[in-house]
Amino acid sequence: MGLRGFEPRLQRPERCVIPSYTTAPLRKVLIARFLYLLLITQYLLSFGSQNFFILFSLWPYTMKARGRPAKSVVRQNIVNILAVLGDGYAYDIAKAYMDLFPRVSSRLIYYHLKKGTDLKEFSAKGTKTEPGEYSWGTSADKNYFGLGPAAAPLKNPAIQEYFEKRQRAK
Repeated sequence: MGLRGFEPRLQRPERCVIPSYTTAPLRKVLIARFLYLLLITQYLLSFGSQNFFILFSLWPYTMKARGRPAKSVVRQNIVNILAVLGDGYAYDIAKAYMDLFPRVSSRLIYYHLKKGTDLKEFSAKGTKTEPGEYSWGTSADKNYFGLGPAAAPLKNPAIQEYFEKRQRAK
């Protein structure tokens, strides 16, 4: 025990030095692996360059896809709604979604409309300025969306019933 505040400090090494006797076996392993790959390549080339090309051109397709999948349950439900509705503006689509499916935020619906436009599942039909009495002023900009070329709508009888009831109520 030393005096308070005067304990000896541990010295940190400037850099980590790996002794050469530990890296030599590693070098041998790496060289052996490289030579093995070279040998396999020569073996495959001996059968003809066409077989070698086919083998390595199919290689990426045998791997599992990486990252998050591009599909979404919410976006698929929006596609199904637009298949029945035709063209609709974002708020109307969000209202229908919230009536039909478990509640999500309208912000999520708008996000998926934008993301679906990027993925060509939806196509932006344009923006219309409609006059009216709103809390923010006398007009509202409504963004209209329709189905895009990459959309794959599924038939959902609940959606069809919902819009039929809505038509009868008007």
